[in-house]
Amino acid sequence: MQLLRTNSGIIAACLFSGVLLAIAWPAAGFAPLLFIAWIPLFFAEDAVARNPKNYGRHILFFAAYFSFFTFNVLTTWWVKYASLFGAIAAIVCNALFMALIFMAFHKVKRKLGVGYGYLSLILFWVAFEHVHMDWDLSWPWLTLGNGFAAWVQLIQWYEFTGVLGGTIWIFVINILLYQILAGRLFAIAEYKKGKKKLIVSMIILVPVIYSVIRYHTYEENQIR
Repeated sequence: MQLLRTNSGIIAACLFSGVLLAIAWPAAGFAPLLFIAWIPLFFAEDAVARNPKNYGRHILFFAAYFSFFTFNVLTTWWVKYASLFGAIAAIVCNALFMALIFMAFHKVKRKLGVGYGYLSLILFWVAFEHVHMDWDLSWPWLTLGNGFAAWVQLIQWYEFTGVLGGTIWIFVINILLYQILAGRLFAIAEYKKGKKKLIVSMIILVPVIYSVIRYHTYEENQIR
């Protein structure tokens, strides 16, 4: 992609991801955007990984940080009403944690290949969110699975996986859609494009169909 051949293009792509994450966020956001929000980041990372000499030495880190900083600012700016310093600290630190995880994924992907790279991203991010729920710097509001908090009809299956299952769901769909768009679906490259789309559709629809049925058929146990 022509846009991604410059430092400014890398920054623009990452910024787009940050904006998509923000406008997907509750309470007024459109949560399904979370299924594509990471794709611009993946395109930017892949461009830098393939031709690192074409870009500034630390451009991916700064672009990723800019993306996550944007996401944090647009979704948690309201913390300033409780504490301006607390809001600044939370936004700056949380964006830094996210950028460092993204860079760890970038390093693993370059060293061990695409499959291990994306697996590491999911594992690193879920581990981060788990720790982020229960330590001195706890800030679970931006746990990715929480992005569907206002769409409870679609996430009844969280009763089995918890909110971190939602985070994995979002990552898997983003990764598969990116691989389809990039024409490099590593795990199922021999399949026709229609079958690739079917796999993604099933990953989205099966949990959603179960959740909608569960939501509309569930009966509260009466305590006598």
